[in-house]
Amino acid sequence: MIIDKFTWQIPTAVEYGAGVVNQISEKIKDLNGKHPLLVTDKGLEKTGIVERVLKNITLAGIEVVKFNNIESNPKMESIHEGVQVLKKNKNDVVIGLGGGSPIDAAKSIAMLAANGGDIMDYEFNYEEGFTKVKKKALPIITIPTTAGTGAEVTFWSIVLNTKKNYKATIGSPMMAPNIALVDPLLTKTMPPYITAVTGVDALSHAIEAYCSQLARPISDALALQSIELIAKNLLRAVANGDDLNARDKMMMASLLGGMVFGNSDVGAGHCLAHALGGMYNIHHGLLCGIILPYIMDYCLIAAPERFVKIAIAMGERIENLSERDAAEKAIIAVKRLIKDINLPSLKELKVNLEDFPQISKIAAADPAAVTNIRKFTEDDFKVVLNNAYTLSFH
Repeated sequence: MIIDKFTWQIPTAVEYGAGVVNQISEKIKDLNGKHPLLVTDKGLEKTGIVERVLKNITLAGIEVVKFNNIESNPKMESIHEGVQVLKKNKNDVVIGLGGGSPIDAAKSIAMLAANGGDIMDYEFNYEEGFTKVKKKALPIITIPTTAGTGAEVTFWSIVLNTKKNYKATIGSPMMAPNIALVDPLLTKTMPPYITAVTGVDALSHAIEAYCSQLARPISDALALQSIELIAKNLLRAVANGDDLNARDKMMMASLLGGMVFGNSDVGAGHCLAHALGGMYNIHHGLLCGIILPYIMDYCLIAAPERFVKIAIAMGERIENLSERDAAEKAIIAVKRLIKDINLPSLKELKVNLEDFPQISKIAAADPAAVTNIRKFTEDDFKVVLNNAYTLSFH
C-alpha cells in the first residue's frame, strides 16, 4: 500500500462570527503592536467600515496610520509606496482591510518591509519554491469585507507588474497572516454585482483547487463543502443583501476556499484571469467566473470522477447517468449559475481576439499552470479563450 505524504498548513488563527471585527484592538496588542498600518482602499471608505475600524483602534489608545492608495488590481508601485509609508511612520503591525486587493497588498507590504528590495524580486515559481523570502513578514491581521477571495488565510499575494503588464504571484509561508477576523456582517454593504463576482471567485477557488494535482483528502473535503455552500447561497445573497444567513454561508464558503487553494493552489482558470486582468484591468472575480465553465469543459477528461462529485455538491441529480453525463452536469450547473448572475462574455468586455496569443503566453507561464489537473500549453489556453469568446463547448 502506498501512503501519500503531503504538507498541509493554515498558520493563520481565524476568529469567525458576527462582531469579531471589534476584536481588532485586542489582536493588535496580542501581537505586541503599538503603531499599526491599516491598508485599505478608497472605495471601502464610502461604506463607513474603515472609519469604524479606525475608531475602534484609536479608542483603545493605539495610534494608527491609514494607507488607502490600493487599486482593484494592486500595482507594484502601490506596494513600494506602502512600504515607504510604513517605514516613515515606523509601523509594527500591518492590517489588511477590504477585499482581496488591500489584503494582498497588506501581505506584500509586510513582507517587503522586512526583506527589502523590489516586490518583483519575490515573484514565485515552482522551480525555486519559497527560497526567495528570507525573513518573516511583519505581523499581519486581515479583515475581509467580501465573500470571495479567501485571501485572509493564504500566504499568496497577486501584484500587477506594470512594467511587463501582467499579474505576478508573490508567495511564501513567511508572509502568512497571523490573525484573520472574519466577520460576515461586514459583507452586508456589498452591492449585488460585487456579491456576484466575488462569489464566483470563491467558487473558482474551490473547483480549481479540487481539480489540482496538489489536491489531497483535507482539501477535497473543504472544497466540496465550499462548493455546496455557494451553490445554495450565492443567488440568495445576490438577490437580497440583507439575508444574513446567506451572507454567513457565503463568508464561510470563501474562507474554506482560501484554506483550500492556499494549500492545493488554483489552476488554469486563474492563469487566464491573471493574464487578462493584467492586460485589461478587469475585475478578477468576474474573469474567474466567466472562464470557469470553459476551463471545466476542457479539464473534464482528466478526472471525470471529480466532476461527478462537483455536480453532486452543486445539487445536481445524477441518478442513472453514465460517469461522463454525470460529470457534465457540473459544467451545466456552473453555466446556469453564471447566467443567473448575468455575467458578461469576453466579447462584451471588448477583449481583443488579436491579444489571445499574448494572453495565452502569459497564462502558460503562470505558476498555477503547473498544478492544473490537465496539462495546459499556450495552444490549450488559446482554445479555451476562443471557446469563452464564442460561448462554445465541446
